[in-house]
Amino acid sequence: YLSGLEHRLQLMATVLVKSEISETGGQLHNIDLSGNGLAVQTRNAFPLETLVELRLVLLPKYTGLDILARVRRTRPIAEGLTLMGMSFEQIREGDHELVIRHVVQKQSEALRAAKYKT
Repeated sequence: YLSGLEHRLQLMATVLVKSEISETGGQLHNIDLSGNGLAVQTRNAFPLETLVELRLVLLPKYTGLDILARVRRTRPIAEGLTLMGMSFEQIREGDHELVIRHVVQKQSEALRAAKYKT
């Protein structure tokens, strides 16, 4: 019963996240994610020490996370493009665990792919 309920909740969360992305015109960006923060390429970098409200979607499950982060570094990487590094300032414990599991899963997938590619 509980696994069925969990599956239904995950489906509802997926629908809500997808609808919010489409309604807000949210742009999707690939990011370099870790357990403590992230880096993203952007055309609109914020000044150092700025607090930023992040809405992350972990694919492929469409798990939505709301995180408060602080800009720690910026570095120009191309004409009009900046690499912006942020550290998590405020993240729910459960969301933090989800981020860590997601990172470990992606690293495992990359290692498996590299192993079978050779």
